[in-house]
Amino acid sequence: FQPPYVFSPAAKKAYHSYPGGVFDHLISTTNTALSIATQLEKIYGYNIDFDTIISAGLLHDIMKPITYNLKESDKNSPIGHYLDHLT
Repeated sequence: FQPPYVFSPAAKKAYHSYPGGVFDHLISTTNTALSIATQLEKIYGYNIDFDTIISAGLLHDIMKPITYNLKESDKNSPIGHYLDHLT
């Protein structure tokens, strides 16, 4: 058994819109957030909790796989019609 996350795209038509693209999106988002946080710490002296940044980056789309129809990634799943992952 492989969880739906293995097959989930990160988007229907835009960035990382291929099976498993959600992983690339999560890594990219986390790296971007870490880069911004590093600069805020360096330039402005903010005390940044990097564990929280990493957790938020990796978990921000945790519900995305259940909102897509994995057989037809350009369509919403039944739950996706009622509750988009952005909600």
